[in-house]
Amino acid sequence: MEKQCFALSCALAVLSTMPASAEMLLKFSADTPTANVLPRSRERAPLQLPDLEYQFRIDAACRESLSPVSLSVAVADTRRTFNAKQIDDGALQDVRLVIPASQIAPVVIADFCVVESDTGNTNPAAPSSLTVHAALSAQASLLCAGEENRSMKYASAGLDVVLVCDLSGDESGQSAAQQNPVEL
Repeated sequence: MEKQCFALSCALAVLSTMPASAEMLLKFSADTPTANVLPRSRERAPLQLPDLEYQFRIDAACRESLSPVSLSVAVADTRRTFNAKQIDDGALQDVRLVIPASQIAPVVIADFCVVESDTGNTNPAAPSSLTVHAALSAQASLLCAGEENRSMKYASAGLDVVLVCDLSGDESGQSAAQQNPVEL
């Protein structure tokens, strides 16, 4: 009897570590964009970021008895929604959201890309790039439905941005995705 309980306990432990196919899945990742920053004074004035483009890859799956109805991804006031056909056709593999600068709160960064007070030269000891972690927040929701019930799965995560000190004086403020994705 004791051996049977031990064997049953071991079997349950193995089964509990296996991925359950009956669970809903919602995971996403995004590339980290870069934003050019012009040299500025030493003041701790807020820095307004330019428009930022994030490229998402989304994995979403419903329970076996349910089918996807819709999926929504939102950052600030920018939202994108996908219907069941778009989800089935693989539209979630390359989702791009451009977040307008007007929807991004200013960030306060000390001693980055600063101008020396008298000479007008940038500080050579200052770093040329800086990652701002969780500058924005992304939210996603997956709605699944079957004949008798519906279920919703939510996920959220912080989005980073890399600031690059632009010594050329280019005021374009363009952003570009880096090649190293950030897992969310």
